[in-house]
Amino acid sequence: MGFTTATELADTIARTAHVPFRTAHTIVGDLARVGACDLGAIDKVGLRHLGKQLSQLGLTAEDVAEALDVNRKRCKAGHREAGEYLKKRGAKDETIKEFRLGFAPEGWRNLRDALAKKGFTDADMDKAGLVKSKRAGTRD
Repeated sequence: MGFTTATELADTIARTAHVPFRTAHTIVGDLARVGACDLGAIDKVGLRHLGKQLSQLGLTAEDVAEALDVNRKRCKAGHREAGEYLKKRGAKDETIKEFRLGFAPEGWRNLRDALAKKGFTDADMDKAGLVKSKRAGTRD
């Protein structure tokens, strides 16, 4: 599971199951360590951390699939830029899909700005280890 996919899954868990963002990232970290990220595995890890299965808190297999399919999400959002860029670099459609390839746009505040739009504070992001606060501002 790549960084972008892990962040998207943690965001989906936090938003859908209404658990703290940091807890969601801890859950995703545990999933990455065991190499599983289906709803059954998520429920087991959620049970360990929260005492409840995340499916009991509203998370569905469809939510998980959507979060893990970054390319589908980008296409739905109209971001053909990633696909065009990768094809120009010689990547084939099968490779892009199999390895869930994409790219991040240039800039050092993109992750911070995207998470802020979803309602997360700089303090939340800093606690989760996703950003660092500097004198020049918070950056990813």
